[in-house]
Amino acid sequence: MNYSWDWLIYFKPSVTGEGLYGAMLLTGLGWTLLISLLSWTLALALGPLFGVARTLPQRWVRWPSAAYVHCFRNTPLLVQLFLWFYVLPELLPVDWGNAIKQMNPTLNQFLTVVLCLTLYSAAKCAEQIRAGIESIAAGQRAAGLALGLSTGGIYRHVILPQAFRIIIPPLTSDFMNVFKNSAVALTIGLMELTGQSRQLSEFSAQPFESFLAATVIYMLVTLLVVWLMHVIEARSRLPGMVEGLATTGGLVAASITAGIALGTVLAIGRLFGPRPVTMTVAAYVNVFRSIPLILTIFWFFFLVPAMLRAVTGDPYLTVGPIWAALAAFILAESAYYCEIIRAGIGSVKTGQLSAAKALGLTQWQALRHVILPQAFRNMTPSLINQTIALLKDTSLVYVISLTDFLGAAGKIGQRDGRLVEMYLFSAAVYLVLCSFGVWLVAAVQKKRMGARA
Repeated sequence: MNYSWDWLIYFKPSVTGEGLYGAMLLTGLGWTLLISLLSWTLALALGPLFGVARTLPQRWVRWPSAAYVHCFRNTPLLVQLFLWFYVLPELLPVDWGNAIKQMNPTLNQFLTVVLCLTLYSAAKCAEQIRAGIESIAAGQRAAGLALGLSTGGIYRHVILPQAFRIIIPPLTSDFMNVFKNSAVALTIGLMELTGQSRQLSEFSAQPFESFLAATVIYMLVTLLVVWLMHVIEARSRLPGMVEGLATTGGLVAASITAGIALGTVLAIGRLFGPRPVTMTVAAYVNVFRSIPLILTIFWFFFLVPAMLRAVTGDPYLTVGPIWAALAAFILAESAYYCEIIRAGIGSVKTGQLSAAKALGLTQWQALRHVILPQAFRNMTPSLINQTIALLKDTSLVYVISLTDFLGAAGKIGQRDGRLVEMYLFSAAVYLVLCSFGVWLVAAVQKKRMGARA
């Protein structure tokens, strides 16, 4: 491959006259940080309200919260962003819609992305909090009532402190998702970090340097978040809890199956392998949790083919969009199952593992027969949430022009001048498909619980 590396490209002026290429990346990073921090702060304030509401006995509180979570976590983020940006102004009164369209374009794009990310992330945050609350023994709530505490007092002083400690790993992943999901802003014209890196690639004809810079920046920021959350987790960990491994299964799409299988292998290596293996796997998890899925897809679609051509000497070698997307989904999603499973095992007291070993069980037997069943039961909502997320993430292949369902809807809408109707239709289909997945998993769980009884 005759590629001319130029590491000084960041210090050269842009052909558009916007300043140095490096300054463009820093501007994009500023937008990314602003969007992510604001969206996560709002989501973290909104999510616990819906998460707690979903565990209350009053139906008039529980059902609206469940409807909100159900709708916002069962439609792809990109679809929601298009609904807010393209569809909402058309549904509002004419004066309101015109006011939105006449706003400063950058401000309009920024507010739309923040609103979309906040509502999308709050729904996922609510499910994490619900999982943490439901992993607390029911006897603690009864004990709080016996001591004279109100329902609010029980949640504030007994349930929520433990729940937040349990779900710190999944919440860390959710924060990283917000940081990485901000990359979808480029689809409506807001040039955050990923968008600026793509512009740098196009303007300078240096794609490797452009995407490498964006990748390193994402990794540095998110690794800092990982370290901070690790410190918080270490200081707030409940006594008697263990960090561990679990595995998930199910006959689902090829990318989900392969992601779960790879995630299981990585988790085993991280927990029970020698220190070099543990550090290697931890680095793998942190790397793929640090990079937006869109950027991962760009790597496999644009850069991996170039590297393969250099290695094989075949100038016509390419990686099709479907294979690039599948590789990106498998490698990215496998990192998330580990953290969810680790949180589930962390909700099981350490003494149960010790007791099982005292009875003569091996470590694997103890995990299989004692720890893992409880871990899966405690963290089932989070496992379902992450599995459904992969189905929704398939809409991101839009950025590499792979004609999936959303891409086909967009092309038909552009052809017939019916973008609003087609995006509404695609959102409804995604909602139905994801809702069916939720119902199917719930039905299987109910059947298994009945069989045990």
